[in-house]
Amino acid sequence: MPSALNIRVSFKYDPFGRRIEKISPTTTSIFAYDSDTLIETVNSTGGVVARYSQGLNIDEPVAMLRSSTTSYYLQLLNSVEKQNRKA
Repeated sequence: MPSALNIRVSFKYDPFGRRIEKISPTTTSIFAYDSDTLIETVNSTGGVVARYSQGLNIDEPVAMLRSSTTSYYLQLLNSVEKQNRKA
């Protein structure tokens, strides 16, 4: 196993500047968008890793479902706070 100081992670972006892929020695994550809105992350075999709900504005996360945990993001005084709830 590589040491924490020797891990290489690379990213790929589409022509619009959206991150579409993250590659590490152990995991590949592929990011799916609906226009400018991130809606899903899948692994290299196409299995769903996470699903996202967005607000009305760009980069306004509302919730993320990952495994059996739903994380809600609340906007409080121009900062984002994360809360988790098991499904």
